[in-house]
Amino acid sequence: MHARQRRQACIFTGRYTSRRSLEATTSERIITAASTLFYGEGIRGVSMDAVAEKAGVTKRTLYYHFKSKDDLVAAYLHGRDQPNLALFEQWFTGTEGGAQRRPAAFSPTSPSPPGTRSGRGAASSGPQQNLQACPGTLR
Repeated sequence: MHARQRRQACIFTGRYTSRRSLEATTSERIITAASTLFYGEGIRGVSMDAVAEKAGVTKRTLYYHFKSKDDLVAAYLHGRDQPNLALFEQWFTGTEGGAQRRPAAFSPTSPSPPGTRSGRGAASSGPQQNLQACPGTLR
């Protein structure tokens, strides 16, 4: 085993860490910083310098994890859209019938899928109202 491949215990916590776990944490920090900046200033208005500064990493580290701003934006959008896509899948799964009936899942007259509720604890009149609670929607 090479010296670089050995895992070493952290001198502060005594835990063993691997480079992969550190990379995931750094990537998540970068995406979180980018999300905050993109939301406040718009994607075009945010530089990679600003993202690196907000995330507390060097530009070299930022470009190690994301080869370009396009890659960072793609990761940001992917993370932002996943909760919505999971919710849509839940609604579609709860819709009776085939693909022709799926658009009806968003009808204001259709009942909410099981387990979904409106903001005040009462059942909403349909999934359309629940769309307002999806991450990334403007209010």
